[in-house]
Amino acid sequence: MASMPIIIAVRVRVITQNYLSLSTQPSSVIIVAPAVLETKKLDDWSNANVSELVRMVFDDMAYRDPCILLPPVRDATLTMISNLVSESRSVTAGDQGTFWIKGRVEIAWPSAWFWHMACPHCYELYEFSSTLGIICLSCGQGMHEFPRAWVRLTVFNSTGYVNVIALGPEAEKLICLSATDMYRVSEDETFEISKRVSRRLDGKELLCYLKHSSRMIRTEKFTRYTIVACYPVSGSASSQYIPFGDSV
Repeated sequence: MASMPIIIAVRVRVITQNYLSLSTQPSSVIIVAPAVLETKKLDDWSNANVSELVRMVFDDMAYRDPCILLPPVRDATLTMISNLVSESRSVTAGDQGTFWIKGRVEIAWPSAWFWHMACPHCYELYEFSSTLGIICLSCGQGMHEFPRAWVRLTVFNSTGYVNVIALGPEAEKLICLSATDMYRVSEDETFEISKRVSRRLDGKELLCYLKHSSRMIRTEKFTRYTIVACYPVSGSASSQYIPFGDSV
């Protein structure tokens, strides 16, 4: 369709923080409405499925769901944890590489609270709680802080181990509790929650898609890699809570 041409982007930067984002870099190439057979096939497919595509984008906001953007992959595409650890010693702080890994997990900080205060715009953690409007030092927008879930895991297999962190919805899927619920409980209840989450997760096998953590997370949580999406190895992809079998 002339009003909605097919656009092909090559060597663009893909960011999956909070939602799917594409941006160009010096080596990027953008082609608008190329005259090739694949373009005609894609155009025909989009016309045949336009109602479903509109629903996914405007109603379901599929571009914000990692389980749709990043479905599970085959073992052939996995990165060995030993290679990941070796690479982490040489990458720069701004490296944007991503990796699929698979292994069993344990809670890295079993006695920690599984939430922190964060900016509602960029989701970066903040160091203090406040009911007053303040300016986020990461994105510069005015905000009221809100609780955001997190859980730090050690993923290990026969090749090695690596510490990772799950934030926001991915953390809530793993622990089956919302940050708001945890924010309201007492310290004694938080300790009990920590024990139940450890029983739920320790020893489970996960397939995880990782990215390099933001500078704030690396500094405050001492974790180089953040989970973008994860799946139980024996289960199927789902955007709902992951059914590991033990209820929290």
